[in-house]
Amino acid sequence: MNKKIISFAFGLAFFLSIYSQAQVPISSLFNSQNYWLPSRHFGGSLETYWNDVAASGVKYMRVGGIAYDAPNNAVGTYTWTVSDLCTATTGIIDEFRSHGIQPILQVPVDITKTVAQNATNAAALVTAVNVTNSKNITYWEIGNEPNGQYAGTNNYNTDAVIADYIRQVSSAMKAVSGQSGIKIIGPSFSYYTSTSYLEFLGVTGLPCTTCNISGKDVNNHDYIDYIDFHIYPFQNECYWQHGNANCTGSSPPGRTDVIGNLTAPYQFKANLQEIISNIPTLGRTNPLKISITEANISYEQNRSAKGILDLGPGSFLGGQYWAEMMCIAMEKGVEFLSFWSVITGTSGDNYLGDIGYIGSEASQKRPAYWHYQMVANNFTGTYFSNASTASGQTNYKAFACSTATELRVIIMNQNVQSPRGSDNSTNSFKIDFNYTGTNPTGAD
Repeated sequence: MNKKIISFAFGLAFFLSIYSQAQVPISSLFNSQNYWLPSRHFGGSLETYWNDVAASGVKYMRVGGIAYDAPNNAVGTYTWTVSDLCTATTGIIDEFRSHGIQPILQVPVDITKTVAQNATNAAALVTAVNVTNSKNITYWEIGNEPNGQYAGTNNYNTDAVIADYIRQVSSAMKAVSGQSGIKIIGPSFSYYTSTSYLEFLGVTGLPCTTCNISGKDVNNHDYIDYIDFHIYPFQNECYWQHGNANCTGSSPPGRTDVIGNLTAPYQFKANLQEIISNIPTLGRTNPLKISITEANISYEQNRSAKGILDLGPGSFLGGQYWAEMMCIAMEKGVEFLSFWSVITGTSGDNYLGDIGYIGSEASQKRPAYWHYQMVANNFTGTYFSNASTASGQTNYKAFACSTATELRVIIMNQNVQSPRGSDNSTNSFKIDFNYTGTNPTGAD
């Protein structure tokens, strides 16, 4: 294959091979982010960084999260109005598009209202945005993290009710005149739970027999176009602040735990594969795809642990974690991956929530920003789904994609070791490529 090779690598002494066991088209929607923390109604500073967001390669941005579900989370939240979204030039939608970014809009679910009332309200929002104001939004998400946020007397946090409201709300939204082609995202759990998601995919033999949302309604409209979940594997501050008074008895992860997390059994890569293996091929109008609308290494940080050897959201390893997550998602055909978020956390929460790819406390681009930018602006075309290192070489990871004219490779060293020396060091780096689906052998 006569191609130019672009690589991002260091001078390391090890053998690494990349081979094209399977080739997966990289989605044009893939590079996504979350619209948080804006100055509009929330007093943040996101708008200061629009040029940086665009430069990082973001193409889609989700207007969603807990704060957009105000009926269920009254403190410090707000429901975006049609005026907020649609006002010409100054509205959120036009603001996005002026920076080359397309919106993904979350439809609030009010657990104090009936499912039918929520369906009516969602249809009214689609009508206002796409029909009355002609904004032509394609991607819509129904609700946010119902497994953790929607508890109450109406049981909106149970699989059966979640399935019911997604079916009714989706049908009402797609029934709006001229809107049958909009794309619906759900159920957007705060983390992947195997039993629930297999129920939503219609797998038989599980407790809920009425939870299938993978089919289509009487009007031949698919209930969901994207099956979605969120991922924050290290889910509370105890992981990063072991000495905190609220964390008695907890054990923080080590570096090895973080490095191996995404490919460990029952974790991110395995979760995606389980969905892929159970996506139904019958009873739909269009193929069901996968999306991730929130992702990060953790939803909280330790303010004092953002250095080169630390493990949290602000660390260098946190940036490598983002890059690996993006590449695994590409390998598994995920359509878009929206990280949380551009910028978040304030002095009000002692910057505990300062986990964005732009730091709130110090207003700096973090390692997550630069890793995201590297992948987003270079990985296009076809993803090569396998890479391996030679026996005995650990914590080196490689990812590759191919365009019409180039092979692009990212190589990460996740070891902790002394600097390798000057540029004319004798340390060698060998990389082999094979396009036949087997490990390379012979000459480099």
